[in-house]
Amino acid sequence: MNTNRINLENLSQQAADSIAERIIRKELVPGERLVESKIAHELGVSQGTIREAFRILEKKKMVTIMPRRGTTVTQLNADYVDSLFDILTELYSLLMKKTMKKMTPSDIEDLSLVIDNIRKCKEEEDVQKYHDSLFDALSLFMRVANDPLLEHTIKDLWQVTRWIQYEELYYKKKENLADYYELDVLDLTLKGDVRAVVRKIREDTQHAKEMALKAIANADREITDSRQ
Repeated sequence: MNTNRINLENLSQQAADSIAERIIRKELVPGERLVESKIAHELGVSQGTIREAFRILEKKKMVTIMPRRGTTVTQLNADYVDSLFDILTELYSLLMKKTMKKMTPSDIEDLSLVIDNIRKCKEEEDVQKYHDSLFDALSLFMRVANDPLLEHTIKDLWQVTRWIQYEELYYKKKENLADYYELDVLDLTLKGDVRAVVRKIREDTQHAKEMALKAIANADREITDSRQ
């Protein structure tokens, strides 16, 4: 394979990851136009690299490319969010079934540390760190499950999932982050109750869907108000 082509793909993926992170962190908001030349300058890469990065993000539904009109951050819609959470429900349920069959005492110790960190972030009401720590737990489960196909499928949705869940957490913080519920699943995992874990995942993912829909509607209102 051509070395230049490999380098271009790597640069484009890195640029896509950087842009995705800015979208997730609300530095770039839905509907905002992404200027190829500006982002290329900011990241120190060519416009061709950014163009390819946009294509990568379009496949992940994070940006929308419109011929002759440019590229904008995707405006999330209820149907997409509804479908995503239904898929995540099944993926996470399968992941936890596989994980709990393989967990060792060492893995349980690692999970306990992750849970302690999540509790600390909740107490501090630090949305960003709390959000990151939840994905630390997910990464641990994928490592323990050791199922390459399942891991690939989850990671393919990784960035858009993080984006929507960050919107959800940001919205939830306006009420009380300390009331959030993911720790229930993690605590049940430590107890080794597979059925209870799967049942709780299904309940919590549906609740998360409802919150995400409210968060997105709220974000749309804020964007509309800011443009008036």
